[in-house]
Amino acid sequence: MSTAFILQECPVMPYANQTLKYFSLFIAFSIIFSTAQAQDNAGVLEEIIVTAQKREQSVQDVGLTVAAFSDEQYRELTRGTLDGLAAQVSNLQAYANNSYLESVHIRGIGLNEFQGQFDSPVALHMDEVYMAKPWMKARRKYDIGRVEVLKGPQGTLFGRNTTGGSLNYYTKAPADVFEAELQAGIDEHERYRVTGMVNSPLSEELSGRISFNTELGNGGPQKNLFSGDEHGRPDIMDLRGQLLWSGEKLTVRALVHDRRVCPQ
Repeated sequence: MSTAFILQECPVMPYANQTLKYFSLFIAFSIIFSTAQAQDNAGVLEEIIVTAQKREQSVQDVGLTVAAFSDEQYRELTRGTLDGLAAQVSNLQAYANNSYLESVHIRGIGLNEFQGQFDSPVALHMDEVYMAKPWMKARRKYDIGRVEVLKGPQGTLFGRNTTGGSLNYYTKAPADVFEAELQAGIDEHERYRVTGMVNSPLSEELSGRISFNTELGNGGPQKNLFSGDEHGRPDIMDLRGQLLWSGEKLTVRALVHDRRVCPQ
């Protein structure tokens, strides 16, 4: 849709009328060109490369029902949370009993039991590592590079407990540029969260990346009406270290995750 401004001419000299007419045409053509260029840019879709079939493919070439999100899409559309992801994916439901147990359903298949010894028929993989228990799924997802939601049975490629589907998270790999990021937030229960990362090249072939997430607080969402004490104060520290070596014919990526949880 193009928009043009019509300027009403006043009774002035002929030279001024001619100048005003050319100026009006210039504005009209400028707006039409800008609108057409914006429509062309809006029509360009970002290509997302997924590994839903254990090899790199464009999401449009995968013969599975996949909902894929790049790092920017995951951050902007889902706020980096599981319930935010469920709001963007059809037939995906997610809810939490507390901050340490989460339940995920795909197409109505999932686990309603929150006890820690049960396995859900919807799997969650973090960098292709299977997270079996509900309390393992509730850990904070940070410094994420890509998210894939696979609907339907995935046992052929992803093994057990994938009757309903699989949620696959992939963290950002080290890059050959220096970058750093730090985010902080606080909620109504005086719980604090700080997330950050540092990425740097170490040599021509080696790069490193360190990312962390820490959650502390003075209050909690559960309150004892008899004593007045608040429970559920977080005391969590997540740390991830990575090294990426890129040779001519071989690429090696090493990851180390560490998590300390002291719920109060």
